[in-house]
Amino acid sequence: MRIQDICILLTVGFLSTTVYGNFAGSAAAVDIGIVDQAKKIGMPIIEQTLNDYKMDKITFDGGWVDNVDLQFQFNSLDAIKVSFDGSQNAVRVTADNINGTINGDFMYKLLLIQAKGHFKVTLFNDAVKLDMVVPLTSQSVDGRNMPTVDISKFDLDIDHFKFRIDITGSVLADISDAFVTMFKKLILKEINAAINDKVPALAKDTINSMIAKTNGRVSVYDKIMMDITFASNPVISDSGMALYLNSTVYEEGSGYKIPLVPISDIQVLPSTPQSVQVSLSHFAADSFLMALQEMNLFSYTINDKTLGSMSSMLTTTYLDGLLPGLQAKYGKDQPVTIEAKTSQAPRTLFKLDNFGILMTMDMIFRVNNEVAIVVSLQDFVSTVQVTLKETNMTVKVLTCKVSQVSASQSQIGEFSSDDFRAFFNVGSKIAIPFINNIFLNTPFVLPNTYLNMVRIQAAEFKSFDNYLAVSVTPEFIV
Repeated sequence: MRIQDICILLTVGFLSTTVYGNFAGSAAAVDIGIVDQAKKIGMPIIEQTLNDYKMDKITFDGGWVDNVDLQFQFNSLDAIKVSFDGSQNAVRVTADNINGTINGDFMYKLLLIQAKGHFKVTLFNDAVKLDMVVPLTSQSVDGRNMPTVDISKFDLDIDHFKFRIDITGSVLADISDAFVTMFKKLILKEINAAINDKVPALAKDTINSMIAKTNGRVSVYDKIMMDITFASNPVISDSGMALYLNSTVYEEGSGYKIPLVPISDIQVLPSTPQSVQVSLSHFAADSFLMALQEMNLFSYTINDKTLGSMSSMLTTTYLDGLLPGLQAKYGKDQPVTIEAKTSQAPRTLFKLDNFGILMTMDMIFRVNNEVAIVVSLQDFVSTVQVTLKETNMTVKVLTCKVSQVSASQSQIGEFSSDDFRAFFNVGSKIAIPFINNIFLNTPFVLPNTYLNMVRIQAAEFKSFDNYLAVSVTPEFIV
């Protein structure tokens, strides 16, 4: 089952990356439907920032307004509209279903009469409209380009015809009517102007500080981290958004390491409705395999317990066809244990319709705790088909093949690399259906949510020459 786990972990890494060509570890084409879902996360932050904003005292000819408490409410997130604005490399957000209340204290002097009291403004359902333009750029944190949002336009407009104002306190009717008139003509404009001037910066600071706290790193699995800094700034057109990420993956304890394969000019795939189309390069995928190597996940033991009903294949008699001399040396039907390990990280194989792993592996055959022979497999390729449905991920092995074989520490006489290679490649074809029966009936159950906000509904994988295309269907949850 360790081979399946490795394939699954690699695929989880693909899902964690976030697609016009550019040098990057991964690229993603983000559909407007995904951004529309993301408003479930972003708009409550805007709403909370509005309501947390503490206004300064407003003074005017004849009085003042103080202790203003804003309580806006977005009635329906579904009614908030989002769109791409290519001319500003931004996302535009419009909302016209905002209501709420504005409370505060006031003092107003009319001629020789001075009054103090409390006011409450009740905003009707469509009294407030909001128009925002939000460019997506980058911020430099310790010399690294991390994602950041800007708010280049924030226009909150309160319609002074669509609210009711109530006055409480010892206020004469004439003073009350005069204050209401003053509120509509002047005070409301001052409140509106203060909001549009101060709230955008507060909202940006809140969102960008959340991003900065990640230090440009996110956890992929266990101690495996991913560098989510931008390789270059996002590109937004009127029809889509393209993100370019570094996507170097590393094992936290071993530190940041760069794979030997160079970062490439990654292709951006066409966007499709309600999905993220990920284009993953060898650079990002190989760095993930390096992290798995650091965690020693490419070392495993095959014995009668791991093979179960297929354990009869792990005997000196059965394996004598693969390793002539094994039975003569140790006797008939003696149990054999195989220890498989890689001395260096495998590499990914992306070819048209072939998604696999290319590795060099040592197989240590032991009988009665004695090393019978060590067989080294060079250019061992396993191609797989990965399927994700909701949280269940399955791996189907398609082929296994080795190109070059050598041996050392042989206690069983002469070793024929040609015979071993031929027997191994034929034998793997026989074993694949049994292996898949185990894999497909015992799916790997992934976490229900990621970062407490995203659920992966489904994903489809297709290998092309030099990159892996992953179509991900996410759902933002709150």
